[in-house]
Amino acid sequence: DLLMCLGGVFYNGLSILILGKLFKIKFLIRSAEDHYNAFKMEKRSLIQKTYSLIKYLISKFVIHNSDNFLTVGDYSLNMFRTKYKISSNNSFNICGPIDEQIRNYEKFSIPKEVCKNNIVKKFSLLAKKLILFVSYGGDDKGTNNMFKLAAEIYKKDLSINIIWITINSKIPDNYLYLSNIIRVIKPLQKDELVELLKGVDYLFFATNSRVGYGQILLETLICGTEVICFRPKGDLLNFVDPSYYTDFEDILNRLINKIPSKEIVIPAFMDKNEIDLKLKMLIRRLLNE
Repeated sequence: DLLMCLGGVFYNGLSILILGKLFKIKFLIRSAEDHYNAFKMEKRSLIQKTYSLIKYLISKFVIHNSDNFLTVGDYSLNMFRTKYKISSNNSFNICGPIDEQIRNYEKFSIPKEVCKNNIVKKFSLLAKKLILFVSYGGDDKGTNNMFKLAAEIYKKDLSINIIWITINSKIPDNYLYLSNIIRVIKPLQKDELVELLKGVDYLFFATNSRVGYGQILLETLICGTEVICFRPKGDLLNFVDPSYYTDFEDILNRLINKIPSKEIVIPAFMDKNEIDLKLKMLIRRLLNE
C-alpha cells in the first residue's frame, strides 16, 4: 500500500519512484540537505563533481515527482519548501531516530577511563587528550575544519590527538605534517564505536552543510562525552546555540584551560517512542487519503 525510501534519494529513491509510478502505489521519499545538496559543498575532482551533480539532478527529479516527501526537522522542511519549491501539501518533517540501543552494547558499561586506556593502546596514541572526528571525507562534512583545528594544535604544540573515522579518505599532501596528530581509522563495528565514543575526551562536530539532526553528535552525548559543535547550522539549531564555537581560538582556549564545553541537551521530541508514534500516524494518514 505504501513504498518508503528512508535514505539515499539517488540510490533508493529512483527505484521507489519507478515502482510507485509503475504499479500505482503511494510512496514516501525521505532526505536531508546534506544528502540532497552535497555536490555544491565539496571541493573535489571534476569527475567526482560531475558524478555528484548527476546524483543531485536525479535526486531533484525524484523529490519533485514524489507523492510525499519527508525530512528531519523544521529547518530542513522550510529549506526544501522555499529553496527547492517542494509542495507544502505533501511534505512533512519527523526527526530521525537515535540508536537508543547504544546503552545496551557490552562496552557501554565499561568506565570511561578504561575505554580511554583501551583506545590509547589500540591505536598507539601518545597525547593526553583525544578528539574524535567522523567524516567520510569532503568539505561538506567539515573535513577542512578538522585539518585547520589540527594545524592549530600543531602550531601550539598541544598534547592532543585527533582520531578521524573515514572510509577511503587520507591526509592530503599539504597536511602530511599533521600525521602525528591525526590518526586515520576505518569505520568500526557499533560496540567498538561505543567504546570510542566513551573513551575520547571530545567529539569534534564541524559539518559545513545544514545536516538534519547530527546522529553521531547525539549518540556521543548519550555516551557521556562532550561535543565541540563548530558553527552549527540547520536543524541542529533546535538544540544547539548558533554561537556555539565560531572560531578555533575559543575551542583551543577551552581545551588548554580545561573549560567544560557548553551543554547540549537532547530534546524531548527526539524520543524514539515519540518518533515511532509520529511515523505511524503519518503512514496511517497517507494510506487513508
